[in-house]
Formats: sequence, C-alpha cells, structure tokens
Amino acid sequence: MLQLSNDSKTRFYKGQKNTHGLMPGLTGTCPCATTGEGGCWYVPKGNKLHVCYVDSCITRLPATRNMLQRNTDLLRNAGYEQKLAILRTTFKQFQDHEIKYAKKHNLPEYSTCFFRLHWAGDIFDNDYAQALSHAILEFPNITFWGYTRSLFAVRHLASLPNLSLYISLDVCNLKEGLKTCYEINKELKTQKVKFSYLDGVDTFAEKFEQIKHEFPDWHPNTVPCPADTGKITHEESCSKCRLCLHPDKAINIWFKKT
Repeated sequence: MLQLSNDSKTRFYKGQKNTHGLMPGLTGTCPCATTGEGGCWYVPKGNKLHVCYVDSCITRLPATRNMLQRNTDLLRNAGYEQKLAILRTTFKQFQDHEIKYAKKHNLPEYSTCFFRLHWAGDIFDNDYAQALSHAILEFPNITFWGYTRSLFAVRHLASLPNLSLYISLDVCNLKEGLKTCYEINKELKTQKVKFSYLDGVDTFAEKFEQIKHEFPDWHPNTVPCPADTGKITHEESCSKCRLCLHPDKAINIWFKKT
C-alpha cells in the first residue's frame, strides 16, 4: 500500500490523508517535466533548487523525501498486476476510513471521499497509467482529481467518469499540451480533459492568441485558483472551492507560480 499524505490544501478536514506523492523531476517520476525558463523543473541562475515546490520540500524535510522514495520504489519495482493491487489496496483503505469518519460525524457516507492524485511526482509509464485507470474505475464513490504533464498517459485516463483530469501547462509545454487536450476532447466529443496553467501572472490569453489558429473553434479561458489569489484561505481550500473537483465541467485553472 502507498503511504498517504496529509496536505493542508487538499484535505477536507484536519488530519485527513487524501493524496499520495512520488519523487519529482526527471530522475524521479516526471518524464515530461519542463526544464526551460518558466518550466516546472527549471533551475534559475544562482539557485541550487528547481522551481518546483516539491524540490524545496524534500530538501528541507528528509522524512518527506523518504516517504516519496518509498512510494516510488514500491510502484517502479512492481509489475502491472502488482501496481494495480497496490492502488486497489490504497484506495480501499482510504474509502473505508472516510466511510467510518462520515458515520462518526453524522455526514453522508461518501461526503469526504475526494482523492488528489500525486501532490508530488507524476505518472511515469504506461503500465502505471493503465493501473491507475482500472483502479479508479473500481471506486466510483471516490472523486479523484489530478494534474499531469505526462501527455502519453492522458488517453488512458481521459474518459473516467469519477476523475477530474488536468493537463499541467506552462510556457514551455503550452502548445504541445493544448494540442493533446484539444485532440482528445474532439475525439471524445466532450470537454472532459481540462488544463491548468502555471505562471506568475495569468498570461494564458496572450499566449493562446499567438497559436489559436491551430485550434479551430476552440476558445478556452482560465479561472484563477482562489487560494492562490487570496480570495479564500489556503487551509482546506480545495474543499471550500471545488472548482477542480467536477469531472464533467470544463473549467481550466490558472495557478500562480510563487
């Protein structure tokens, strides 16, 4: 079973562990990390750390690094059936815990069953993407959400009814990521696959203007994450906002790079 994390932003109540993480970066589980200026795995001049917040986190907190490495080793060293078994066990324990919590606090049975995929790391190969897809389908009462730069994995996950899937974009992978989003949604005749855009300010509209001719009849926009803009407090903000938690709503998000 994967070791789950308590994340102050994604959790629905204090102490809830509703996300899991893997090692970040090109040497970790992020084969499509962007390394150019403005990218997620870029090292600014004069810095030792990548701009990705996880790099700072695992540098300061050895216990977190160890946890992410354990999860990564567990999945990387497993075959497909083992990966699937690990995910099934992880999601079942999460769901069972949330059902007990709901009963104890007189809440609807699945009211806190929201699970964020990969607060750190990403989908590292096709076997893992397929295992995720099959495991997520087996737990229809859990609403999953996640952000990925692993474009090869999007097709495996695109049509899952209980997954809100975002392609994670920045100035380095904008065109390639939008193309994947546009083409898969066109094939599915839906807007199921969405995108998130990371930058210090929301420059998406001006960047898209330069390439919009490649995407006929598509006029996407972005909505700012209210936690990043200070409209709501960071603590448990995902449970308050829920913009990202609607599998069937075409809401693209801008996250502010800090």
